[in-house]
Amino acid sequence: MEVSEEYNLLMEMKANTLSAKKAAQICLRKRRAELADAQEQSKRTKRCVDVLHLVGANLIDHLFKSEAKMKSWVKDAVV
Repeated sequence: MEVSEEYNLLMEMKANTLSAKKAAQICLRKRRAELADAQEQSKRTKRCVDVLHLVGANLIDHLFKSEAKMKSWVKDAVV
């Protein structure tokens, strides 16, 4: 009777282990897919930030040029 009980317990543990393994594999695949999505979103966001940085730098450059022109016009109008 002892051997039979031990065998049944081991078989139950094996079944539980297989179930846990399958659940872990499913979870791992899901997390990997989420990670891949997050990495892609991160790349897109970085490109957007880079573009906005360039646009901002370009705007500042144009503002300085525009300000210089305005000062020049005001100076010419006063003279």
